[in-house]
Amino acid sequence: MANPCVFCGDDRNRLSDEHALADWISDLFPAYPAGVAQLVGADDRVRRWAQVPFQQRLKIVCVKCNTGWMSRLEAAAKPFLTPMLLGQRQELRPRTQKLLAFWAVKTALVIDHFHPKERVVPDSEYRALYTLRSPLPSHLVWLGRLQSMPRERAGDIVAAASAQAVTYLHSDSDSRESIIRWASEGRKLYRITFRVGHLVVQ
Repeated sequence: MANPCVFCGDDRNRLSDEHALADWISDLFPAYPAGVAQLVGADDRVRRWAQVPFQQRLKIVCVKCNTGWMSRLEAAAKPFLTPMLLGQRQELRPRTQKLLAFWAVKTALVIDHFHPKERVVPDSEYRALYTLRSPLPSHLVWLGRLQSMPRERAGDIVAAASAQAVTYLHSDSDSRESIIRWASEGRKLYRITFRVGHLVVQ
């Protein structure tokens, strides 16, 4: 029996190599053929190793999901994401906001599998996202824009990500009551933040 797809749960389909960040994103940053990955562990110890940007792949998604709804999602989001990644202003209508929120949550859930032993997202979230094809009511998504990309030593930091289990999330008044209720119910709260180019997502 093969390992099941983290999204659809089917173990009959072959798992494919899923890019954590879609391959088309690497075409936007051709000046970065090499890079350095950095991981800060729970003990605050920092590990670094050489890595080609945007080529991290994870064998967690079946071919059907990868070439089906996930591929369609990337294609639909790409026209809106491209200018945002490059630092250009972009007006987002409500329908586009929902689309990008779906892309952001899907990407965050894939990123959470970078380090399986330190995962913070429950398996049920993957199946629920697959079923709804939309962020869950308990997902809060923020998008931001960096005016300039930060530099570290020899080059720009083109991508970064962190995943944390938390006991509380600071939020605006619209979602604050929900967060307080979820925490009081003992529900698991987590925060995944990632940045690509000028786009920051939490």
